[in-house]
Amino acid sequence: MLKDVVEVRAGTPYRLHLVFEDGVAGDVDLAELVPFTGVFEPLQDPGFFRQARVDADLGTVVWPNGADLDPDVLYASVSGEAIDVDSATTTGRRSYTADPGDPAASSVAEAADLSTWVGQDPKDRPGRGEGKR
Repeated sequence: MLKDVVEVRAGTPYRLHLVFEDGVAGDVDLAELVPFTGVFEPLQDPGFFRQARVDADLGTVVWPNGADLDPDVLYASVSGEAIDVDSATTTGRRSYTADPGDPAASSVAEAADLSTWVGQDPKDRPGRGEGKR
């Protein structure tokens, strides 16, 4: 997919209005996408949540504490398109390998979520933070 977020507006608690580089636009409810723990815990505070902004180098939404969101997951949420796991792997995105003993990651669809990026420095992500693609 690799569609960058170019605009974000924080709305009612946990909702973001997003615009992508191809003109696709819509709202996402982060309460349905991420657990508000760890780096995402401060987002529970409406004032902090409203500090969402687009990092043009990363092509996604970020907050001052370093929390950010996978733009592929956001695009899929807004557009209704499924995440193409094969494309994500061939375009340099970090692939997710589920622990076979983890029942929560029993399918590729379940594994392709925001948790694949939690705790990873955004600048270390393949295909991001490297200037123009």
